[in-house]
Amino acid sequence: MLTFLEHGVGPLMSSVMTLFILFAMKSTANSLMHTVSTALSYDLRSALGKREGFTATMTFNRLMVLIVGVSAFIGMAYLPPVMILWLGILGNGTLMASLFGVTLCSTFWQGSAAGAFASIAAGFVVSAWLLLGSDLGWVQGPLYGCLASAACYVGVSLMTRRVAAYAT
Repeated sequence: MLTFLEHGVGPLMSSVMTLFILFAMKSTANSLMHTVSTALSYDLRSALGKREGFTATMTFNRLMVLIVGVSAFIGMAYLPPVMILWLGILGNGTLMASLFGVTLCSTFWQGSAAGAFASIAAGFVVSAWLLLGSDLGWVQGPLYGCLASAACYVGVSLMTRRVAAYAT
């Protein structure tokens, strides 16, 4: 992308495109921070079993945003950039591969719970193994994980239906 911005377009267009990229990065980071802090405050509230008091106030939610923001800042300041990039690729790629069969395939064909669990496990394992243990790259690993997730969702769902039909 840097070569394209340097040689493919003029300085004005290059500046505008860089600005758009920075805006997209800021928006994504902001959304992730608020999503994680909201999930954290909700899970803490549920784990503590409290629906009223300090945990039900906006102050508690804002405290969770502050904790997640400070933790992210410390992580960005002290972790090497390559490690953070790999964590992002590994996290997003394996998440996409894990949930592909359950979310996309179930839209068109309803499988079983065993098929859903198998597809999540297969997508995660294949994507993580290809990302960490091979030289395929960060695009192919999650895509092969998606294929494994879809195949396991359909295959295990069909096998469990046959077993259930024989049992009755």
